Amino acid sequence: MTVPFILSRAILAEIGSGGEFLRGSKGGTMVAARLDHVFVLVDREDLASIPAEQGFPVLRRGPHQGGGTGNVVYRFGDVPLELAYPIDRDELARLGKIGFAERWRWRENGYSPFGVVFEVDASSGGRLPFQTWSYAPPFLPGACWTIGAASPVEPLYMVSAELSAVRQPVHDPQFVAVLVSCPGLNCPSPVSQALGDWNICTIRSGSRVGMEWRFASESAATLDLRPAVPLVLRNVRDESVTVEGGWDF
Repeated sequence: MTVPFILSRAILAEIGSGGEFLRGSKGGTMVAARLDHVFVLVDREDLASIPAEQGFPVLRRGPHQGGGTGNVVYRFGDVPLELAYPIDRDELARLGKIGFAERWRWRENGYSPFGVVFEVDASSGGRLPFQTWSYAPPFLPGACWTIGAASPVEPLYMVSAELSAVRQPVHDPQFVAVLVSCPGLNCPSPVSQALGDWNICTIRSGSRVGMEWRFASESAATLDLRPAVPLVLRNVRDESVTVEGGWDF
């Protein structure tokens, strides 16, 4: 699988995999899975709210040919955080049912502007405990993405059975956890439930759209990007910082 927008196999080889596979069962089905990366759909001007001296190492930045988007990818240990922004709205609209154009209008329609990409170990022999559908991106001939079936108020879930290379983790800043708030989430999808069971991420209903990205660092500080970006980057080692509203947003 070619992952959305970002990480080429060369980049994945540089940063490696998101740690060991976490094995869990759902409905009697044993599956091994791990977090690959997370992305947030933002407006380009909102990137200015992240100062260059903040201490988050940049892995990649630039446009995606034919995809109508560009991005900045930050490195948190061996789990990247991608901020993707629109460049060409016409190209974005041609992406069709994947719904990126609609998700960028999250303030208007209540969709989630987040995406969670996770790997599953096909050799484990288990079946995914949720339904999926396939999407062929028009700007990547021959590619096919596997999407976890869920409501658009939940993050876009993308499943990869292609294992990335072993990575050399960076220990500062180090990824800890990701928590996502989804207003209107009355009944979480089987995908959300599985990711929670596998300790990949926590999805729950909240008063506002938002994500809390937790990391551990000796140098980088907690950063609250709201209201421009519904994202809080929280350093769990900095106990002196209190983020207004907590992660319920």
